[in-house]
This record gives sequence, structure tokens and C-alpha cells, in this order.
Amino acid sequence: MPEKVAVLLFWMAVAAVLLLLHFWGALPYLEFNRALILEHGQWWRIWTGNWVHLSNAHVLMDTAFMALVALFLVNRTQVWEGLVLVLLVPLGVGLGLLFFVPSVGRYAGFSGVDQGLLSYALIRSWSHDRLLFSVFLVAQFLRLGYEHSPFYNPYYMYHALHAVVAYQAHTFGALAGVCCWLAVLRVRSDKSCAEAAG
Repeated sequence: MPEKVAVLLFWMAVAAVLLLLHFWGALPYLEFNRALILEHGQWWRIWTGNWVHLSNAHVLMDTAFMALVALFLVNRTQVWEGLVLVLLVPLGVGLGLLFFVPSVGRYAGFSGVDQGLLSYALIRSWSHDRLLFSVFLVAQFLRLGYEHSPFYNPYYMYHALHAVVAYQAHTFGALAGVCCWLAVLRVRSDKSCAEAAG
């Protein structure tokens, strides 16, 4: 099977999982819930909270954003990179919220992971057009900075989410995406050295 087809099928499977979990009604069992994590040992919620959503609009927005980013990933990545991203970026988001944002008691949504996928895709695409993707990457982090400013209104999506935007998750996701790129870069470097030595 061509690599591009395999990567496309991988991201289609991720989208299907997001939609299935939502319409199955998995939110109460999988959402990030600080009390249940710390007091009842339900540690899986640190990771699974990223995979469930609060409303139909919420899951459709997050899945659509992921699909757009996946268009960049299909041409520039391999399936194993996608696995690294969907395993580690949700973990980075959940751990970030748990340890650094005690005000967030409950969280659900893939938007933090979406930001991680976006930062990874922009960095991986940088060599194709350095100026363009540098501008996009700077714009992403400027937007994340804006979300932490007093001018940002976390209630702007309340009608669709029925909750405030946990903008901190976006920052943790973007940083996790950068960390994944560094890890993949190291793996690729080690692999190249091994092939050269062999």
C-alpha cells in the first residue's frame, strides 16, 4: 500500500474514532475530570479527555480542523509519526492541565491536540517553503499568546460548547507538537546515522 494512502486512512480512522466516541455517548466515562483522576485513580482520563466532546458542534469543529491539518500531514509524514502524535500530544495536554492549571476541573475536546498537529505540520512543511510556513508558525503562536491576554474572551464559543474555551489546552497541545517533532527528528537522525554506519 502506498505510504500516502496509509497515512490518509490513518487520519480517517482518527476522525471516525472521534465521531464514534461522541455519538456513542462516551463523555461521562472518558472526559478529563480532576476529582476523579486524583481522588479515584481514574488516570486514563488524562489522555482520553481529548477524545470526547461536549456537543455535536464541538466534535464537528474539532474533527474538521483535524481533517484540514491532515491534508498537510498526508504528503509529508508516515503512519508511525501519526501514531506518535495521537499518543503523545493528548498526554501532553492532559498532564499540562493537571499540573499547571488547577482551575480546570473538567475538560473535553480535541482542539488542544489539533494545535499540536498544526504546529507539527507547519514545522514538517517548513523546508518546502520556509518563508510561508514560518509566517504560519509565528501566526499560530501569536494567536496562542492572544488567548492568554486580557483581550481574549473564553466565552465566545459558549453557545456551541456549553462551556468556556480551555485555551490553556491549546498552548499545551502546540508545545507537545513541537516536542514530538524534536523526538521524531532525533529518531530520523539516529536512523540515518545507523544506515550510514551500516
